[in-house]
Amino acid sequence: MSKLIEIESEKDTSVLAQAIAPSLNKGSVLLLSGDLGTGKTFFASCLCKYLGVTETVNSPTFVIVNQYYSGRIPVFHIDLYRLDSLDEALQLGVEEFCEEGIVIIEWPELIEPLFEEYASLNQVNKLFFRFQNGTRSVLIS
Repeated sequence: MSKLIEIESEKDTSVLAQAIAPSLNKGSVLLLSGDLGTGKTFFASCLCKYLGVTETVNSPTFVIVNQYYSGRIPVFHIDLYRLDSLDEALQLGVEEFCEEGIVIIEWPELIEPLFEEYASLNQVNKLFFRFQNGTRSVLIS
């Protein structure tokens, strides 16, 4: 079942993150898709805040993986935009991160086949961020 949520402000994004955070546990995975500038990284930073992360949450675009251990559960924020293959993503240790904490993946298209199998074992949510006709929205499935 999918749900479309309109996002009119940064506060709406924060409220969405706050609503999702309590349902996440070790092994939870969020796959964040959408064009550049649609709010994926901002959502991830809000989510980390509601998971108790006290460090500054930055985009992992250039470092690929940011790891946060100050919250109630370790959070691994991954950006696959610059990778070219599933093998590269697996070499990062994505499967191990899933065993250790909550995993947030931006640009997950490379690795989605892995999570089709993994979804039956753990909680995997796909969030598609879009900006269309002047309106931001998030499709959650």
